[in-house]
Amino acid sequence: MNATWIPVASIIVGGLVRLSKTDVWVKWFPVYLQPKVRPWAALVLGAASGAIGHLTGGGTWPEAIAGGIMAGLGAIAGHELIVESVRGGRDLGVPKEPPMFPPKEG
Repeated sequence: MNATWIPVASIIVGGLVRLSKTDVWVKWFPVYLQPKVRPWAALVLGAASGAIGHLTGGGTWPEAIAGGIMAGLGAIAGHELIVESVRGGRDLGVPKEPPMFPPKEG
């Protein structure tokens, strides 16, 4: 079993966790997770993706679970890098808010 599925699983896991937030454009997704639970959900979803990969592609269970945990950690790292660092905490798909104190003219 090769590890090429891990980055794809990280993106899917990150997307599912993103859908668990309460923004207007994801109201149709029926699951809400509190912020303190989301990293754990990413790890569980990653481990589940490893189990699915094991069932469909073969390999050993330790290899599959380790890859799944890596996928979950990859989703967490991607969130920290992209959302928290680059976008200043603003999730993908969320419109930019106007500044609280607009610049004065003149």
